[in-house]
Amino acid sequence: MHLANLLNRKIVVLGPRLFGGDGHHQDKLETATLVGVDPAGIWIESEEAANRLAERFRVKPAAPSAFFIPFAQ
Repeated sequence: MHLANLLNRKIVVLGPRLFGGDGHHQDKLETATLVGVDPAGIWIESEEAANRLAERFRVKPAAPSAFFIPFAQ
């Protein structure tokens, strides 16, 4: 399977909760839209992660927000 075939589709990401800030490091399934693929990782859009990050820093979330997830994570 080539990740590039899944561009602009919803995918499930398993890893540390994106910007959870709850102090727990347990893996969690999250849904996100795949918006890019690099040799070192993937770019995703996640409204839920953007909202958590905005809440954590008490700012208004930017829409859409893309996040880079390295393959090493």
